[in-house]
Amino acid sequence: MAETQDQSEPTFEQALARLERIVVGIERGEVDLATALVQYEEGVKLLAYCRKLLDAAEARVAVLTGVDPLGTPTTAPFDATATFNPETVGRRPAQPADPSTPAQDRPVGRKVRPAPRNEPTDLDAPPF
Repeated sequence: MAETQDQSEPTFEQALARLERIVVGIERGEVDLATALVQYEEGVKLLAYCRKLLDAAEARVAVLTGVDPLGTPTTAPFDATATFNPETVGRRPAQPADPSTPAQDRPVGRKVRPAPRNEPTDLDAPPF
């Protein structure tokens, strides 16, 4: 069920639509300088208002973490501080080293066998 909102305050969608109209009008030069400044100030206020609504919505989002033995979903608060690292996308997390394996026997990285001199390499192929 949606929460009731003060009638004097616009919804997020209404505020965002108004902000978009302001930006388009200013970018197209449809208004004089004095009006553009007033609209710019309104836009800054709308942007802060939209950010406040988004922050409140984000605080309410819960991440599904699993299902308990009774089949009830378990959740945790959304972590807004989590960051996206494009270098780790699609990679499996590194497996922890087996503590019983001596350090000198643990693999350090992927071993690459160099191509023998008499075999062609990708660098010898034409670029197309």
